[in-house]
Amino acid sequence: MSKADISDLTTALLGSGVHYIESLAYFPEAQSFVLTVSVLALPGLRTLRFSEVSDFREDIHDLDENCRESIIGIHKADEQTYFIHTDQREFMIKTPAEPKLTLPSDPASSGD
Repeated sequence: MSKADISDLTTALLGSGVHYIESLAYFPEAQSFVLTVSVLALPGLRTLRFSEVSDFREDIHDLDENCRESIIGIHKADEQTYFIHTDQREFMIKTPAEPKLTLPSDPASSGD
C-alpha cells in the first residue's frame, strides 16, 4: 500500500466531515485491531480492520474518557507498520496484511 493508497484509505474512512471514533479494540488472541468511526454528514459506520497483527502499541497522550475521540491521521511507516494518530492517543500496528475498510451500504444501490 503506497502513500497515495493510505491517503485514499483515510479519506474513504473519514470522508471530509466531522467524525468520531465509535469503538476501537485490539484482540491479541485473534491478532486483529478494529477501528469503527462515524462521520456526521454520512450514514452508517465505517470500520477499518487490521488482521495478522504481530505487534501492537498504544501511546496515551491525553486520554479523556468524557470526550469523543477523533482521528488526526493514518500513515504507513514501512512495509508492515501503520500508525493511527488521534487527538488523545497514537497506535502502532505491525502486520503483513493490508487493512480492510468496510463502508456502509449505499441505499441508492439496494436494487429496488
